[in-house]
Amino acid sequence: MCSMLDLTFPILIHYWDMQVIIAVSQFFFLIQRQTVDLIYPVLLD
Repeated sequence: MCSMLDLTFPILIHYWDMQVIIAVSQFFFLIQRQTVDLIYPVLLD
């Protein structure tokens, strides 16, 4: 039981970390794209 938990727990934490990293990177990508959409027309004018 203990060994099973020791094997599963790091995998769950690693998977959760990956999900958070992916979500954060997508979030920043959306913000960056919206910022470009706002600033780019101003630069063109």
